[in-house]
Amino acid sequence: MKKSYFDEADSKQVSRCLLDYLGSTNAGVYLLRERINSMVDFLGSRGLVSPIGFDKRLSLETAAFINGLTSHVAEMDDGVRFGMIHPGAPVFSSLL
Repeated sequence: MKKSYFDEADSKQVSRCLLDYLGSTNAGVYLLRERINSMVDFLGSRGLVSPIGFDKRLSLETAAFINGLTSHVAEMDDGVRFGMIHPGAPVFSSLL
């Protein structure tokens, strides 16, 4: 049996951070929907990946950029209340 590098507490924390990321991203989609649609219309919608909350298919890079943008705009990500950083926005946007 292969040994995991992460314990149960780590797995639970990642799950909480991912859930938080998805919630803040949905809030950002609500706030920026019209602007993102305008940006996608300008860039053109060609690719295989849909950003969270949108049904247009874009390039992987553009979808990751939009996910990062929408996940950070509401300033409620990661539960990091005492810092200016929100690491979940770029990390999960890149991973997804």
